[in-house]
Amino acid sequence: MTTIGGFIDGILDGTIDSENQSKYLKIVSDEIKRLSRLVTGMLNMSKLEAGELDINPVQFDISEML
Repeated sequence: MTTIGGFIDGILDGTIDSENQSKYLKIVSDEIKRLSRLVTGMLNMSKLEAGELDINPVQFDISEML
């Protein structure tokens, strides 16, 4: 989050020039997506631990999948 904030602040205060803004906005976008996946995973783990999320295991043949 510090990196994301630093890049955004750099763009807003002009530290990062307009030529490089796109590069850093891409990094910010990728990091936000990564954080979103992390939070989603944590929420799902919390639901599993609380018994609020059901898992329906299914048998399959891994050799067929490979």
